[in-house]
Amino acid sequence: MIKKFILAIASFIFCACTVGQGGKAIDPSINLADRHIWIPKDDEDLEKRRLRQARFDGIAKEIETLFFMLETTVPRENIMRETTKDFIPKIKSLESNITEQITNEQKRIDTLDKELKTSRSINKNIKSQIVNMSLAPVFTKNEYANAFYYYRKGQFKKSALLFKHFLQLNPPRLLIDNILFGLSMSYFRGKNFAGATGPLSRIIAEHPNSDKWYMSHVMLALIHNKKGEKSQALYILEKGLKMTHRISSVL
Repeated sequence: MIKKFILAIASFIFCACTVGQGGKAIDPSINLADRHIWIPKDDEDLEKRRLRQARFDGIAKEIETLFFMLETTVPRENIMRETTKDFIPKIKSLESNITEQITNEQKRIDTLDKELKTSRSINKNIKSQIVNMSLAPVFTKNEYANAFYYYRKGQFKKSALLFKHFLQLNPPRLLIDNILFGLSMSYFRGKNFAGATGPLSRIIAEHPNSDKWYMSHVMLALIHNKKGEKSQALYILEKGLKMTHRISSVL
């Protein structure tokens, strides 16, 4: 770029000088040896000549400075080219490695994103299972005692709720007949005869060896009698007596 600029300036000066000389015919009376000698007509022409000469001297100085800079810049440019020549393959290799690392990192991020979505789905299913999971209730003797406590206090609705709840708590088999009988008596004392029938019938059907089995017949017959079903009451009592005789004969 600098070389082109310098050549352009030199060409301009050369053309200007050529045009100046070719524009006028050489006077044949002038000695050819003295044709480059110019005597100004007056002080004004002399001043103009001096200003032009000063301008041309400045241009020549600038050209000289540019040539000097060119002589020093070209070697430095060559040194820089030689110095950076070895770095170009390294830069390309580094760029390739960085591109590969970015690609691998993106793949790793995508894999982690998929694993995170899977983990969230599993976690959601686990939470759903926990919410829907029905934990096995636990039977406690203290609550069992509280049911009889409310029964003795005459709070038959509350005792009936507790006895009914106990049946869902997987109680010991030896206590099931007592819980059923307590439930039936709570209903009976609370005037809920229809509710008392179910637990008594269950004792008769499922717990023939229970000491509550006999009383269940009596209470069931009493309920039928209170409802005006005397024949049904007698049938229950006779059935209980027959079963008692059979058991006694076997023993």
